[in-house]
Amino acid sequence: MKVFFWIFVILCLVNPELILAKLYGSPNFIETNTYVTEKSTLLEFHVKLLHMVEDCVQELGLRNEPLAVKRSKIVCIAECIGRKSHMIDRYGNLNHDGYRNFVNDMPLNGAQRAVAEDVVKKCISDIEMFPNKIHEATGCNVIPAHAMVCVQKPFRALQ
Repeated sequence: MKVFFWIFVILCLVNPELILAKLYGSPNFIETNTYVTEKSTLLEFHVKLLHMVEDCVQELGLRNEPLAVKRSKIVCIAECIGRKSHMIDRYGNLNHDGYRNFVNDMPLNGAQRAVAEDVVKKCISDIEMFPNKIHEATGCNVIPAHAMVCVQKPFRALQ
């Protein structure tokens, strides 16, 4: 799932409209309202995330950089997303409430929603044990990247 997240972010940097179309396709309005609602919620979350990625790429001055440069700065993009979503505070520390809100804003199914609080607590515990929160190569905070990836594995198992 970790790989999926980074591929999604990188593809969004390259061609956001194409990746969203590939993920969701055109809505089929003949199908049930549940289908449309689930797809809309998932799409809304990813569009919100996509806008944060685009803003962060712009803020970091990466808009016109080659894809290889953007990939090398992915931790910095994740840090920016962490700040925008209040996942980390201004000092770069994990904001427990902000992180919990980020996870609760995710489009989770019933089984995922039932374990969300336990997953958040475990991830907070794991993240707080990091010896170094700064990525040596980029100088950016790794906490948001680890926080986003941490919740994906247990939620993926419940899909």
